[in-house]
Amino acid sequence: MRPRHAGHHERIGAPDPGQRRYLADHVARKRRRARKRSRRSSRDHPRVGVERVDRAHGLVLETRIHPGEQQGDRKDDTRRDDRDHKTSPAPLQVAERHHQHCQSLPRTVDATARRTIVPSVQGDGIGGGVDRREFLRFGLGAFAVAAAPRVAGLERRASDRSLSAARSARVLRTGASLGVGADAPFDHVVVLMFENRSFDHLLGWYTQAGGRQRGLRYRDLRGKLHHTFDLGRNLQGCAFGDPAHSWQAGMVHLQGGKADGFLRTDVRHDLFPIGYYSEEAVPLLSVLARSYTTLGNYFSSILGATWPNRFYQHAAATDVDESGTWPGDPPGTRGGKSAIQTAIWDRVADAGLTGRYYHDSQPFTALFASGKYDAITRPFDEFIDDAKAGALPNVAFVDPNLDDPAELAGTANDFHPFGSMRAGERFLSSVYHALADSPAWDRTVLVVNFDEWGGFFDHVPPPKVIDNNVNPFPGPHPDYTQLGFRVPAIVMSPYAPRRAVTGGNPFEHCSVLRMIEWRWDLPPLSARDANARNLAEVLDFSSRRKAPAVPRLAPKAPKPCRR
Repeated sequence: MRPRHAGHHERIGAPDPGQRRYLADHVARKRRRARKRSRRSSRDHPRVGVERVDRAHGLVLETRIHPGEQQGDRKDDTRRDDRDHKTSPAPLQVAERHHQHCQSLPRTVDATARRTIVPSVQGDGIGGGVDRREFLRFGLGAFAVAAAPRVAGLERRASDRSLSAARSARVLRTGASLGVGADAPFDHVVVLMFENRSFDHLLGWYTQAGGRQRGLRYRDLRGKLHHTFDLGRNLQGCAFGDPAHSWQAGMVHLQGGKADGFLRTDVRHDLFPIGYYSEEAVPLLSVLARSYTTLGNYFSSILGATWPNRFYQHAAATDVDESGTWPGDPPGTRGGKSAIQTAIWDRVADAGLTGRYYHDSQPFTALFASGKYDAITRPFDEFIDDAKAGALPNVAFVDPNLDDPAELAGTANDFHPFGSMRAGERFLSSVYHALADSPAWDRTVLVVNFDEWGGFFDHVPPPKVIDNNVNPFPGPHPDYTQLGFRVPAIVMSPYAPRRAVTGGNPFEHCSVLRMIEWRWDLPPLSARDANARNLAEVLDFSSRRKAPAVPRLAPKAPKPCRR
């Protein structure tokens, strides 16, 4: 018998076997009625259920129902595109709350994290004006992986406030269960992370997913109101500046929860931060978004720039401070490497699974001072070969060209300004089709996400989450419990229905880690991933879909910016 949660007897007493059958039938009937109400109207939500306990890791599962999800809010998790075929309902939204394991984890958050400090907001840096080029110059050096040996074990939101209500939402339990991860019909998880675009900026045309683009207005530093505007065929934005997106800039953009400060961090009076791309401007991305599961409630892991978000994706933690210094740096220096010792790759290897990191330029894994992930780091061409041969690892992360010189020149393929939208789509096409054509596709889940919002507008204020990350240095630093703005995220798989997922607890980068940990029964890395909402909730294991028709974009050298 599945164990009851604490307090069960106090609520309904201790039933005899006959009462148990009656109660089970009663609960089942109420669940069916709740699901019907949910399908008829997005204003209705399930109100009953039973708490589920993950005995192995001491996790209690529950659902948060938002008071803000009422008339006018598009919050139906089972809402699908009109063109979708009939499939079984999605699992109820289940969020994972730490119950026993995290009791032993530190809960203290540095008091400085509570400060609202808005110093200089220039540039792409993590803080202190340090940009990624400086990090790459100091942190990557002469990293060479072509000849690295293969090491055993390591080879191996649509109202303005609806989602932000998560912090004070009423908690209602549900009986939805993902079951045992070992029974899930997928053996490969591939994560492709792009750069610096917000949800509304890039996918805001997808209103079923909670997107908004037209009709929004933002005030600049001089107090003048400006309307959001269509960037049209300006696919690179070379004439604009790179929007500010450090954590200091993010605090200005957030404006205490109003999310209306996107034009208040650019002294050039540049309107690029409130520009957007239509569905027609990103044809491949739009086909994939409408063909698979698009998440309108997926946020970046931290209100900060590239590196801390990417560390959260790999390790459910970051150790970079406001000045851009890492503990591994020599005294008086910065821009070096991270001292984080445990990442998802360690969990994968410890379980006897395979893991590999593929890169199209300089590898992110080189920013770990330990150097122990060098052996699983491979050039992008090997990803294509492995997919074709059906030799994919259990867990694979794929990165596009993250090199700053390429981004500044406009020749990068990572969607970062000033790289062309089309170059990013071409790289996406190569990854998607390599997997869709692979013998391993039937047992693969591909997650395409973006590391952070890049300074672009999004009308949904991000919520806070549980985090036990501790700043290794004194002084101001980001609030590690504060998620960043929404970013595009699409889940692609034979088990990813054609639909938009909104409402409920937020997804974020650590939700991907939580899915991996659930699938292979791996221990969490921190309180963050232990409490993250499991991304596997959006999958439907009752049927296996054939890959839809998706355009193929041939590789083509991107054109540099003309300034």
